Amino acid sequence: MTKKRQKILLKRAAALYGRCVLSTVLGFFMWISIGIIATALIPDGEKISVAGNLAMNSIALVIQGFLFGTIICSESWRHGDRDGAKDLFKGRQGDPHFGLKVALVATVPSWIAYFLMLADKAFGLWSGMLSAYRLVNGSLYPLMVWTLGNDLKLTIAQVPWMGAILSVLPILITLAIAWVGYYLGYKQIAVMKRIMYKKDQPGRR
Repeated sequence: MTKKRQKILLKRAAALYGRCVLSTVLGFFMWISIGIIATALIPDGEKISVAGNLAMNSIALVIQGFLFGTIICSESWRHGDRDGAKDLFKGRQGDPHFGLKVALVATVPSWIAYFLMLADKAFGLWSGMLSAYRLVNGSLYPLMVWTLGNDLKLTIAQVPWMGAILSVLPILITLAIAWVGYYLGYKQIAVMKRIMYKKDQPGRR
């Protein structure tokens, strides 16, 4: 990889990380809003039931997942579309998987926090790693509720090993969305346009 390409990779990784941070901020506001609405609907003196918490988290996961996916995929698709057009115009062989490399660099802070959290669970290094990991990967916070629990007072020592290991899912999902988004853009594939085109074709129902 040339130095110019390395600079592009780092610049795009920083931009992608910025989108993740934006998604985290918007996601937390949405999570708080859903909690306030749910609390307002419950009669005074009563607590949210287990089923209510499950429903609230499921709704939050769908909304926040869609928001996060849209933000990350659109950013990656835009870069892939531009690179694909340049490579096609210049008749050169490009890298349709460059988006994955960008995403790997962008998720370095998340990987560091993840492995430090596992090290904390195994060796008891620092009791605050669970909170740090939640913060770094807050863009898909409802998903972490499923794996790490919703009690902010919990320490990683109290979380089962299976939950701690599965908490890597937000990072893997970020990689997958960025990779697919870039690849579709590079191949000049606009999913929504194809769907609309099929709907508008005569004879189709």
